Amino acid sequence: MARVAEVGPGRREEFLAKGGRGRHFFPHRAYRLPKCAPDGFKVGQRMCGRDDLSTHWQVLLYADPSGVEDLPPELFLDDDLMWHRQQYGRPGQLATAALIVDGEDAWSYVHHSDFVQRIGRRREFKTRVEKRFKGWPAMLLNAVMAFALERGARHLRVPTSELALEHTDQSRDVKGPLFERVYDAPMERVHARREGRWWLIDLDPSLVLAYDLRDDAARNGRPAICVGHDLEAGHGHRDYDPRMAARADAEWRSRLDQMLAVEQRVGVAATYNVVGLMWEEVAARLHEAGHCVAFHSYDHLAAGNGQLESCRRLDYRAKGYRSPRSQLGPDLSDTELAFHNFEWLASSQYSLGHDAPRFDRRLAVMPVNADDFSLFMAQTDYDAWERELLAAAAERDYTCVLLHDCYAEHWLPRYQELLEKLAGLGALRTLDDVAGEVAMAHAV
Repeated sequence: MARVAEVGPGRREEFLAKGGRGRHFFPHRAYRLPKCAPDGFKVGQRMCGRDDLSTHWQVLLYADPSGVEDLPPELFLDDDLMWHRQQYGRPGQLATAALIVDGEDAWSYVHHSDFVQRIGRRREFKTRVEKRFKGWPAMLLNAVMAFALERGARHLRVPTSELALEHTDQSRDVKGPLFERVYDAPMERVHARREGRWWLIDLDPSLVLAYDLRDDAARNGRPAICVGHDLEAGHGHRDYDPRMAARADAEWRSRLDQMLAVEQRVGVAATYNVVGLMWEEVAARLHEAGHCVAFHSYDHLAAGNGQLESCRRLDYRAKGYRSPRSQLGPDLSDTELAFHNFEWLASSQYSLGHDAPRFDRRLAVMPVNADDFSLFMAQTDYDAWERELLAAAAERDYTCVLLHDCYAEHWLPRYQELLEKLAGLGALRTLDDVAGEVAMAHAV
């Protein structure tokens, strides 16, 4: 169960007494997660010289429900607006910070608010949102300071605007004044002093608006059942079964059409793990259909061939990585996955050594409990395979079954029936959803 830190609506006067400005205050909640924020590990290495994953945290800021009652809930699900996809199934997500806490020293070095900074894409809400949440940099800094104090830190360093700008993706059209508002302006209230290219804050409880901590109830009490697909055409068989690969290459598009049609009829969001060589053809379509899209390597060839980097050149936002043939090696270490901005890894339960999700070393590790390989190999018939799958799903809190487009002839004719049976046993969810809940369950 997640822990959430709250500042309620009645705390404005207390914030003013601590030197804050009234127009910067809004009630909010903060989740403090033992994971890397987007770009957190990579930038933390480059900017702070810290590569110990165990010191990395993410602070997520959400508006109090009272502050978003007049805003449509779908605004927080807008994929163009919420670019980093850090909502984790909860409405009102406003901002996030990357944080390192190492003994008495802490660094908070990536601060951003997709919702406020990108609200111009929904101009009918722009004035309202910018006025109401104008103070998000101040509230985010307060949440960071409070958490750093809780973890025993005495000093917090925040980059100056010019240092933060230097470590921002240079392909983005970013402006200096924006970074000044985010990184420099909040420093006056907390009596920060400049130390080189950093702001140094001596952490003092008298400067921090304290948070009330409570348990956050689980989002969905039903067993989680994740249905997904390894979308690979002939790439998975090209090196040892060219004839089968040629057939899969010829048929995968029509099979995908049928899979999507069935999922639309049943109302299911699935997880599609896509080989990178197919990404540009299918990813946008899958997103538009409401599915989770993750990587299934770049080319399904041997590991250690720059797979993660090649994937990230195609898409920087996909959260998940599914290892080909469930093969795990040093190229899929926790540090490599964190450096390349992945939040979860899926592999067979046999390769991982556990059959339920775990949160380990800042990464959600998602076991695959069943697949369709035995159907392809004629080791079982469909009825026996389905009975075994349903029996296992009926006894578990989590089940993940991954199906291959290249094996679809063995299960696609009865796919709708299978989805309907699984839906009767639990909540059909994506791996993004469940991995997010796994992370949230570790909020402190």
